[in-house]
Amino acid sequence: MSSLASLLKHQPVAILDGATGTEVERRGYSISDSKLWSAKYLVKNPQVLKDIHFDYYRAGADICTTATYQASIKGLINEGVSPSDTSNIFKAAANVCADARDLFWTEYCNNVKNDQDSDSLKANFKFPSRHKPLVAYSCGAFGASMSDGSEFTGDYAEHTTVEQLISHHRERLDPIRGHPGIDLLAFETIPCIQEAEAITRLLSTGGYGIPAWVSFSCKDGEHTCHVERIGMQLGIVGRALHLHSLSLPGLLRLLRCGWSQGQQLLVDVVGQPLNTSKS
Repeated sequence: MSSLASLLKHQPVAILDGATGTEVERRGYSISDSKLWSAKYLVKNPQVLKDIHFDYYRAGADICTTATYQASIKGLINEGVSPSDTSNIFKAAANVCADARDLFWTEYCNNVKNDQDSDSLKANFKFPSRHKPLVAYSCGAFGASMSDGSEFTGDYAEHTTVEQLISHHRERLDPIRGHPGIDLLAFETIPCIQEAEAITRLLSTGGYGIPAWVSFSCKDGEHTCHVERIGMQLGIVGRALHLHSLSLPGLLRLLRCGWSQGQQLLVDVVGQPLNTSKS
């Protein structure tokens, strides 16, 4: 049983972390001067990101995502990272989040073991029996690495091939292949069918060996931002080998704070039993 399936078996709802970039800014750091946004601190100050991950776990998050949503090899090179060191930055992102998770879990288990019952403990640990939190490696849409907002339009589908999209995601995934701290892959804000197909093909042949989820950026309750029916996307993704073992309703129980009305409508539309078994 995967860590994700174990978590959803333990509890009916899993809570994701919140925004990373917004939290970085709230702590007094700028992200607007880099196309990497919060990922620039993987290069400049990883401790800031580790502290944010830790605080989200302590606040009750069951899953935190690495600060790699907008990271790309080209973006890292533009930030001053040498081409030979880019792989180390992706690995560092996994280490930072996994270390924060392990630090929190040690603290939590020690508090439970010591049977402390202070007001502070009650405030920090809202669930008396928690499943060990997970680490999701974040893979933003191709448009996120372009820093032009196209992850919310999908316009790049008109001039980008499936093979190019596969290559884009592979170059960010291969550095963390087999990383012991990563529990699952999180493909986020996918706006178009073409990219969903690329992800499916990559998962089917990449041999990454861990579960994945795919979230979509949506125009309304029935369509992606590239104005394609969400049912078509789900049919494509449902055939990915690493998704067939977890039911779609189970995936839809993963909640992220701050959902828009359109995203909630999407859950209402597709939150019904669907066949996601391997065809």
